Amino acid sequence: NAEYMGGHTRLSEGYSILSRDVERIQSIGKNCVIGQAGFHGDNQFLYKVLQTRAKIFEFDHGQALDCHSTASLLSNLLYSRRFFPILSYCLVAGVEQDSQGQWKGRVYGYDVVGSFESRPCEATGEAGTLMLPLLDNQVEFKNLGPNAERVPLTRERAVGLIQDVLQAATERDIMTGDFGQIVLIDKDGVQQRRIPLRRD
Repeated sequence: NAEYMGGHTRLSEGYSILSRDVERIQSIGKNCVIGQAGFHGDNQFLYKVLQTRAKIFEFDHGQALDCHSTASLLSNLLYSRRFFPILSYCLVAGVEQDSQGQWKGRVYGYDVVGSFESRPCEATGEAGTLMLPLLDNQVEFKNLGPNAERVPLTRERAVGLIQDVLQAATERDIMTGDFGQIVLIDKDGVQQRRIPLRRD
């Protein structure tokens, strides 16, 4: 009934740190967020277009876009620019009600031309390849031994796992660091918190 997303705030190019305080996770409506990696200019452009389209939809239809509709809209926006791609690697996360009225969390991962899929966990960006195996192991229980304990993911454990994954990525990747941004999305809205990461 909730979804989490984590990211870091460092913006860098090569060995230069351009900014230590760039929010990569931003809200689209009440129950949905977008996380972005890639070219910062394209990220800003894409977020503004997506936010504008979501507001137009809400004005025209009297209701906000749900998470799946936001994911489809983002896919269409990326695909429409496939011959001159927007260099933005996106994740969309949020909650929406199913046919029985239960709130379910969703995470959608994308490539630059708009192909997307829903998965239990996803990672993207410079350190995505470092984080995804750990997430697969702890969330989807992949590559565990037959006698390993499979602990369900609670809210506290999910926050701890995001902190651990961000800390691990910071230790191995010079492009990752400064602050961690942890976002909780549930039926009541979006809540954010920051944690310190390595600053060197």
